Amino acid sequence: MIVKDKLFIDGQWIDPAGSGKIEVIEAATEQVLGTAPDGTEADIDKAVVAARRAFDDGAWTGTTPAERAEIMAALSAQIQG
Repeated sequence: MIVKDKLFIDGQWIDPAGSGKIEVIEAATEQVLGTAPDGTEADIDKAVVAARRAFDDGAWTGTTPAERAEIMAALSAQIQG
């Protein structure tokens, strides 16, 4: 079972504001794969601020599609790891 205890916000893994957890379900088998933090409003607010900043300052919009694909692949590997 995969257990994650942090949220990926603003380019880093951070502790969630709350202590809630959610089960991650495999859609094909309906088996529980693991757990992840249940993000709170405060976590969502942090993520939205970070996303807006990345969009406005060009950190994300200034990248090419190929660079974005590499970033997303690296993030996927971290999540799966």
